Amino acid sequence: MKVSEHFDLREFVDPVTFGKFGDKSLQFIDPKLFAIAEAFRGLVFGPVTINTWHTGGQYKESGLRRFDTATGAKYSQHKFGRAIDIKIVGGNYDHLRSLVRYHWPELKEAGLTTIELDTPTWLHLDCRNTGLDSLYEIPFK
Repeated sequence: MKVSEHFDLREFVDPVTFGKFGDKSLQFIDPKLFAIAEAFRGLVFGPVTINTWHTGGQYKESGLRRFDTATGAKYSQHKFGRAIDIKIVGGNYDHLRSLVRYHWPELKEAGLTTIELDTPTWLHLDCRNTGLDSLYEIPFK
């Protein structure tokens, strides 16, 4: 199921949830994530990777995560359908975080509120309610 021009719902949902709910898994994802993913893709002028399990790839928990997973924090924004981890082939993630800061107005308009710092091989983006007008940057634990 296409959720935007370049993204399929399965890229935002883990395989167990999708296996149980199919296209109804849409109810578990904050729609702002679709706009954020599209806006970020436009900034890097090409494809970005979230989950790849549906095409035989290794990524299964880069979007929605079940509450019983050992991946991530107990109350991670992923578990509430408000976070994605983006990967880019050959990506320099420090540069990508700088790109987010530079293009903050456009990404904020899409719904982005938060990035994680110092993630080595991905870029965490989420749309949690921070109540802030500035980008919320949190350390990676």
